[in-house]
Amino acid sequence: MGLEEKKKIAVAAIENMANLNHEAMLDALADDVRWWVLGATKGEGMNKDRLRIALRSMAKGLPNGLGLTISRVMAEGDDVMVEGEGNARTANEKTYNNHYVWILTIRGGTVVRGREYMDPSHVMETFGPVLRPKNKDARESSRTS
Repeated sequence: MGLEEKKKIAVAAIENMANLNHEAMLDALADDVRWWVLGATKGEGMNKDRLRIALRSMAKGLPNGLGLTISRVMAEGDDVMVEGEGNARTANEKTYNNHYVWILTIRGGTVVRGREYMDPSHVMETFGPVLRPKNKDARESSRTS
């Protein structure tokens, strides 16, 4: 698989996430994917089930999506870097404007690893601790992550 095809897979996954097409985004991920978010996850990151829970929180907080503008895409080997800016109104009418860099590792046509870098202090200021599970089942799922 060439770099241009990997770039298309990465951009589609990020755009689907930003536009709240979360099942399409998750379909682009390997079943054993690990997704790490700066300031929110430890170690290897979230598994696919835990990421699904996090995406539900995102949809509640940003009901119209992230308002993403992608500014740069670069690829080398199995890694694709997507840089962008999100600019959106939150469910509670706050402005959410954050800058992102995602580094996705793509093998066999699927994302096997995701790393998300942004300003976690802006997330906390705008939403509070959004990735903390609120119920027992979610807490147990995050322990296996």
